[in-house]
Amino acid sequence: IAFHTDFCIGLIKKLPGLEISKTEVKSLGSELYQLTAYFTNPGWFPTSTAQGRRARTAWPITVRLKLGSEQALFSGRPIESIPFLDGSGDTKKVEWAVKGKKGTSLIISSATPRLGTASVTVVLD
Repeated sequence: IAFHTDFCIGLIKKLPGLEISKTEVKSLGSELYQLTAYFTNPGWFPTSTAQGRRARTAWPITVRLKLGSEQALFSGRPIESIPFLDGSGDTKKVEWAVKGKKGTSLIISSATPRLGTASVTVVLD
């Protein structure tokens, strides 16, 4: 039984995941900021298989940028889509330009039905 248990635990550790591994805020002057978020799959398996993508049955990763009342989106879209993340630490980035006051915060969230959600609060500084 121990062999089977170890095998199953090892397999579970290889399943795909979703995390926001890093965020960067760069001031462009005049209350304008470049915001970059990196989305990573820490698992060994990809977030969707090639066959799932070919058959168009794979769910993409939906990325949402929720701005505060005193902020405005200067470039980029409030909702972005990442088709998939390969396994073994594949990372994709999404960028926006946001106009807002220094010290205000916004929320970046990502979700997919198979992997759940991940979110982070970012402060403009």
